[in-house]
Amino acid sequence: DGTAVGFVEGAGGLCSPLAHDGDTLSLVERLQPDLVLLVADPALGVVSNVRLASRALSDVPLLVILNRFDLADDVHRRSCEWLTVVDGVAVVTSVDDAVAMLLDRSPRPAPPA
Repeated sequence: DGTAVGFVEGAGGLCSPLAHDGDTLSLVERLQPDLVLLVADPALGVVSNVRLASRALSDVPLLVILNRFDLADDVHRRSCEWLTVVDGVAVVTSVDDAVAMLLDRSPRPAPPA
């Protein structure tokens, strides 16, 4: 109570154990956060990874940050576009954009040009 913005990190993915009795997904279920910030590698497989995470976190709004996004990389650009345009996922490509979104200082993210 009284916390405007709080962060709890689960490393290694939703199903990676954090302790002998729980993983990141079970932590999210217990905390019931207002939003989950999912950090994803923009390489091949990111669409599948984000889709799987989205399904597991279907009750929680999701913001995806594509870590180490390189606008010059065709796979990175196409993956970002697919996630935003086809899947309708909120995606940002920098920490600054994520912070702006979290603080409500920015419009919805758009795929990179």
